[in-house]
Amino acid sequence: MIKMGMLSPLLAVRDMKNTIAFYTTMLGFETEMVFPNAENPEYADLSKDGMVLMVIPAKDHGTDTEEPFGIGVTLYLNIDGDINDYYRELKQNNVRFTQDIKDESYGVRNFTVEDPDGYRLAFTEVTSRQCLSCGMPIHRPDEWGRRESGEPPLLCALHRNRRQPEEL
Repeated sequence: MIKMGMLSPLLAVRDMKNTIAFYTTMLGFETEMVFPNAENPEYADLSKDGMVLMVIPAKDHGTDTEEPFGIGVTLYLNIDGDINDYYRELKQNNVRFTQDIKDESYGVRNFTVEDPDGYRLAFTEVTSRQCLSCGMPIHRPDEWGRRESGEPPLLCALHRNRRQPEEL
């Protein structure tokens, strides 16, 4: 069986310096690598708590339009800690929110922000071990599918399979 590692999205952006500043000063990411240098960035790795986003200048890669680049793209980032603290931090940084913080019926608390190029980032924290609307068990992504006891795999809040574990 092939196991996948981590997902590292590559985002085309209009203004490299502005994007790097947004992710580092507003969202708390760190700059891991900038090529060839910070004064003339043509590529950058931005990381936070093991997550990595890669950014490149859109104009150098055939994407040069006035429309927002992120239309239809939402990146989900799971919070391991107090989502309310991070939400307050981003509010203080005047980040643009497209969805305010709220509790969802399926057992998560989340909010969504938008970066300068229109990419949306949905920050999520699991708040319940059971979906409040259908009763399905909810697990953190790192727990999905793990069952040492030989029981059916754990299901997640995505509701890909609406059958309850005892029906599998």
